[in-house]
Amino acid sequence: MSDHDYDELKNARYMSLSCPPSSLQSKALVGAIIDIILDTEERRRARTPDNAASFQEAVGKIVGDLLIGHEVKDAAWSYHPIATSAFSDRPIGYKTFKSIMETMEKAGLIEVSLGRNAKGVQFEGMTTTTFHPSLATRFKPTMALIAMVEEATIVEEGASKHFLHQLPKRVIEVRGRSSTVRGIKTKGTKIRFTHSDKSLAMEAESCRHT
Repeated sequence: MSDHDYDELKNARYMSLSCPPSSLQSKALVGAIIDIILDTEERRRARTPDNAASFQEAVGKIVGDLLIGHEVKDAAWSYHPIATSAFSDRPIGYKTFKSIMETMEKAGLIEVSLGRNAKGVQFEGMTTTTFHPSLATRFKPTMALIAMVEEATIVEEGASKHFLHQLPKRVIEVRGRSSTVRGIKTKGTKIRFTHSDKSLAMEAESCRHT
């Protein structure tokens, strides 16, 4: 069981994995972190050039999220589910993400609070206890990583100025039912999106880092 404060963990920032390094300072910082990861990890075979490029890009986006989370959240926690299904259509694959985070933790660059399940409601007469997912795994930079950030002179302007948020390459449109007349298919009309309090909050947080 984690001894971290539950309210602090609950207030973590979601890792969009879409904030790559965009300045000379942030790229140099990510390069130094990649060197540490390479020195720490245990691999039997070297990565192919394509895999090496994807790995380096993934490290940059992960570091961007971690540092922005440290900047905008009081307790500095960021989160992302670890289940394989949580990485469908994500910029980084499950195996790459998991490997990088495990190696960064081993190298002393991040602190991890593992995901947990919550106990279900126990009704009278029930003989079994049920559980359901509660909090996804949380991550935050250690003082060792923050010291590297300070040395890279990123703290002064803020991580969000050095790791710019990228817009998604594919935009999902919600449309009504399509129709077919005499063999010609016509797309359904676009359905106007109505904001909720949650979507407005998500949009506001995203805009803070663009």
